[in-house]
Amino acid sequence: MPPVSPQGSRGGLIAAVVVFTIGFVMATVLAIYYATEVSKDEDTIKTTNDRMRSYVEDTSSPHFQALLSSKDSDPKLREHTVVAAAMQESQDLSEAIVGKDAVSTAHPTAAIDAATAALAAASAKLNGITLPPDLVGAIGALSDYAASQQQQAADARKGQDSAAADAAQQIAHAEELTQKAQEDVAHANDLKQQALDAVQAANTTYEQKLADNAQTIDKERALFNKEIQKYETQESALNSKLEAMSNDLEAAKAKLDGIRVPVEDPIVRRSDGQILQVASDDIVYITLGMGDHIVPGMTFEVYDRDEGIPKLGDGMSSDNMPVGKGSIEVERVDAASSQCRVIKLQPNQTIQNGDLIANLVYNRNIKFNFYVYGKFDLGQTGHPSDSDRDKILSLIDRWGGKIVKKIDVDTDFVVMGAEPKVEDFTDDQLQDPFYVRRKNDEEADQKAYDDTLDKAREYHIPVMNQNRFLYFIGYYDTAQR
Repeated sequence: MPPVSPQGSRGGLIAAVVVFTIGFVMATVLAIYYATEVSKDEDTIKTTNDRMRSYVEDTSSPHFQALLSSKDSDPKLREHTVVAAAMQESQDLSEAIVGKDAVSTAHPTAAIDAATAALAAASAKLNGITLPPDLVGAIGALSDYAASQQQQAADARKGQDSAAADAAQQIAHAEELTQKAQEDVAHANDLKQQALDAVQAANTTYEQKLADNAQTIDKERALFNKEIQKYETQESALNSKLEAMSNDLEAAKAKLDGIRVPVEDPIVRRSDGQILQVASDDIVYITLGMGDHIVPGMTFEVYDRDEGIPKLGDGMSSDNMPVGKGSIEVERVDAASSQCRVIKLQPNQTIQNGDLIANLVYNRNIKFNFYVYGKFDLGQTGHPSDSDRDKILSLIDRWGGKIVKKIDVDTDFVVMGAEPKVEDFTDDQLQDPFYVRRKNDEEADQKAYDDTLDKAREYHIPVMNQNRFLYFIGYYDTAQR
């Protein structure tokens, strides 16, 4: 090998350095270029990833993976992006919900609003069913409802068929009954015609008999009219005689009333005894004893021996009461006399020996008949009662009188209770049945009271009110205690 000259070695080294430098510069330039491109690609990738995140937040979600699988399996979507596949899927769902003609491509979510509104409207129209908010649940509920309605309709049809069969049987039965009724009507018409024929024949026979008997009846009528005229003549004579007898009876009655002596005064004004002795201001003795049938507790009115016992007067009047000097009550009955307590002494009066005593009920020889009517007010309270009437009845019975239950010729005295009051009810009150009944009852009580008075006066029986009776038996002041 030939030796290397120093000059040739130096030139080759310089060439090598130059070539290395050029290569390094080129490599550096290329490196800078590629670095710039890589940076651009990274920015592009980042921008793309950010955009993808705005479309799909989680690419690992099951829905995203399902979209990928659907895109890969569907030839129509294989060349499309996932977003395009999702949009297509949304479009298909919207068409499935509202129909292809009604779907809105600009706003696919309008299908959801339409579905929600349709569910709400369906729930409002269907009574007794509430649809769930999701379409699948709503369709299931509607299917169940439709199935139940179909079942009900089937049951109804079955019931209608059964009812129709029953109706057919009833119609057939009714037709049989109608046929039977028509036959019965025909038979009845036959019987009716036979009856009419019989009646016609009977009428003909009756008319013939009536014509035959007409002359006989006329003859008998004429005889009967003669008899009637005869009896009418006799009746007229009897009526005239009866009228004359009635006139004679009235004249005799009037004449008898003119000469009749009133009996009430002799009975009322008789004395039953006298004051035998005045022992003190409140103790006296009377001329009646054990043999005179008096009992302890019996009362007498004391009258002046010179003035005597007053007349009955108007027995129903509240004026001129038969007030004596005072009233006494039997305390002890002795053999020939009785000790009495003075229970009332009138002002400026003194009881003296010989003064008369009287009790209308008492009589040592006979029993007077008393008729007692109405309610009484012994305590002068303004409220008459049946219990006070019972007290009057008890006194009469205990002191020798007799109670009768009706007014007749044997009645000696009539004692009247308080006169019933008939209130004045207003027209408004008389609209109430309660007040109408009350008014009728009060008027009935008043009429019964007046009828009792009229009957007693018709029989000329002495009548007296409560207070006059109490004075005549010496019990007026005792009754108020």
